[in-house]
Amino acid sequence: MKKNAFSLISLLAILSLAQTALAEGLIVRLKADNAPAGIIAARNLPEQLGLRPGSMKNISPEIAVLDLPAGISAAERANLEKQLVGRADVAYIQADRLVRPMAGPTPNDPFFANNSQWSLSGPAGINVGPAWERSTGRADQVIAVIDTGILPAHPDLGGKVLPGYDFVSNTDTANDGGGWDSDPTDPGDAVAAEEPNSWHGTFVSGIIAASSDNSIGMAGVNWMARILPVRALGKGGGSLSELLIAMRWAAGLHVEGAPDNPNPARILNLSLGADGGCGQAEQEVLSELQQKGAVVITAAGNAASRLQDAPVTPAVCPGVITVAATDRQGQLAPYSNYGSSVSISAPGGYMAGSRDVANGILSLTLNTDETYGYAYNAGTSFSTALVSGVASLMLAVNPQLTAVDLNRILRDSAVPIQVSEASSPCATPGNCGAGRLDAGAALARAQSFTAGSAGQTQYPAPGQGPTTSPASAPSGGGGGCVMATDGSTDSGLILLPVLLWLLGRLSRFRPHAVARRS
Repeated sequence: MKKNAFSLISLLAILSLAQTALAEGLIVRLKADNAPAGIIAARNLPEQLGLRPGSMKNISPEIAVLDLPAGISAAERANLEKQLVGRADVAYIQADRLVRPMAGPTPNDPFFANNSQWSLSGPAGINVGPAWERSTGRADQVIAVIDTGILPAHPDLGGKVLPGYDFVSNTDTANDGGGWDSDPTDPGDAVAAEEPNSWHGTFVSGIIAASSDNSIGMAGVNWMARILPVRALGKGGGSLSELLIAMRWAAGLHVEGAPDNPNPARILNLSLGADGGCGQAEQEVLSELQQKGAVVITAAGNAASRLQDAPVTPAVCPGVITVAATDRQGQLAPYSNYGSSVSISAPGGYMAGSRDVANGILSLTLNTDETYGYAYNAGTSFSTALVSGVASLMLAVNPQLTAVDLNRILRDSAVPIQVSEASSPCATPGNCGAGRLDAGAALARAQSFTAGSAGQTQYPAPGQGPTTSPASAPSGGGGGCVMATDGSTDSGLILLPVLLWLLGRLSRFRPHAVARRS
């Protein structure tokens, strides 16, 4: 920390120095012709000033620190300083000042403080503290969460939700009567009455940008950004066609039949997927979004499969940043997809049983008694949300970054994923992206990054993978939801087939999440 030297003839500086002192102490520097012998002779300086013997210690042969009595008055201190300044053997004096650790802001949200949000700051977390030293986000940032909608009245989303849109038109799956409208509120997505609703869009939104440092609940990765909720998933999922429409609208492109979006998003979070390769329609829309400057971040899926063998769209599409999930030990989560399309991995949690709830990811929910609360969950949906939050912080410090830049920086700054045995998918280079997300390192690189920076590793386009388009989506596979109790597929999230008039093929889009635990 910089120390403020002051003029020896300025009484104002002496008084100012007294006000900024850490402890009752003064640093004294002897003139060169009086040191080192002078420093020895000055050991009786405390007595000469009427202070306790032994209250001086050396910093160097020429510099010492003089401890002053606790509770010394401003007038007494100023008098001592004047005496020291007037001595012929003293070159200068200055206050002994407070030196603080240069840690970033620490939010006062209780779930962050008690390490319930281990995914942010734990040993296997994303190292968010150093990132927050550089930025906690900007209020003008917009992050689209294209999902099941949102619960805008959740107290930990206060002031964070922009007007969005509902693109779920199917009356059988919409659960709100169907039809496009300007209300993206999540009405619930359970297929059967006895099943719980996932409140998936709200859960994802909380990870990205929950109200932070507000003394309640949890902290979001981006403290300042606002969420643009765009509803494309209903009961059991949604159609690919309406997902593509929602993506275009979220980025600020005109959609016939809907009002233009006044708050275009730079980042589109897609914590969802459908079985099958990347079709031409997805590729064309993604190309439009890239030209618009939007960044699409999507989930790898939860089928524990290699994406080259069991592709998931849009995870395997060129131009997206695809995210796999790690657990609380920093290893690839057992359910996570992997493969050459993955750009980066991030904590998605893993709850092998009821005793492992805290090993999931914490975020926002609606309790069964209709009160707002918090729950644990696991899945690549939530690792994706963490990457979206960090990417938004990277854009906060360097708004000129493109999707390709973000992908490169995220990869270059990643930390290695723990591999427990040679058979682990991550033992094969590239299967789990470049490693696990390191927010602090990513922001450090982002802040100094310029296009064409020397020394950067060259990577393929984000999300590069198979681009075949099957006639129909196979059953199971990418995006299957893993139960928190035993790791099996959640039958409550099997999708209803939806005829896609846009593509003329069947596709199943579902959230990449597991059943939540309170």
